Amino acid sequence: MLWKHKEGEQKLPPPRQIPQLVREHLVSQKKMDPDLPQALKAVVRKSPQGENRFDVRVFDPAQEQVKKITVRDYTSLNEHPTLILYEGWFDEKSKKVELEEKTKISYDVPLLSKAEIQQRIEALSEPGTTVFFYQGTL
Repeated sequence: MLWKHKEGEQKLPPPRQIPQLVREHLVSQKKMDPDLPQALKAVVRKSPQGENRFDVRVFDPAQEQVKKITVRDYTSLNEHPTLILYEGWFDEKSKKVELEEKTKISYDVPLLSKAEIQQRIEALSEPGTTVFFYQGTL
């Protein structure tokens, strides 16, 4: 089935890896751990403010899965602003990037013992209840 776009409306690309220029800015200016941008995704759209300028939103696809939300493109995050970690723009020609932090990334993750993990699993009593565990790589 073919979908018609409103006149002047652009077809927006799906989520992808964070553009290199934005990734470098996150690491150098926002002091993000250099490994973290690889785990994040970005959605972009052409900015009306310049030919080489793009609006960008950075989000965590793990949170997308946890909250059972599908991010299709830039505008789909309008409905879920709490998923946006950084929002701003970048210009490919001038190499300028401006990003504003929208949601703080929490690095404070408690480390659980085997007994604590077992206790949380055993506490799942109702059908459909869940518990999440994140495993880091060493």
